[in-house]
Amino acid sequence: MLRGKCIFARRMKKVLFIFLGMLSLFLGALGVVLPGLPTTPFVLLTAYLFAQVSPRLHRWLLTRAYLGKYIRDYQEKGGINRRTRFYSVIIMWTMILISAWFYMPSPEGQMIFTVLGVTGTAFMGFIVPGQK
Repeated sequence: MLRGKCIFARRMKKVLFIFLGMLSLFLGALGVVLPGLPTTPFVLLTAYLFAQVSPRLHRWLLTRAYLGKYIRDYQEKGGINRRTRFYSVIIMWTMILISAWFYMPSPEGQMIFTVLGVTGTAFMGFIVPGQK
């Protein structure tokens, strides 16, 4: 009976990791168009989750034209290079400022966008490692 529980646990882990990977990929895709929602950490989390349970999904992610290069660089060099980090933060802040000041009439909404931007910048600066 112990063997059956072990197989069930492995299957549940696989299903859970694939679900979380797809959710993370979805959030990363939203981060491309929503200011303040970072794309890079979600895509890297997706790569990690897929690598743990499905070589096929991990390979699929690495072969995507836009995302694959960044994931491979991160995995091979241990982090995000300065240029990519710099451009990510610049693009994020450009979208935040455009959204907050031109499309958000309330000061509360502008403050929320600003706080999200500071959070995203801090995440990119202190949590996501740079290349060694």
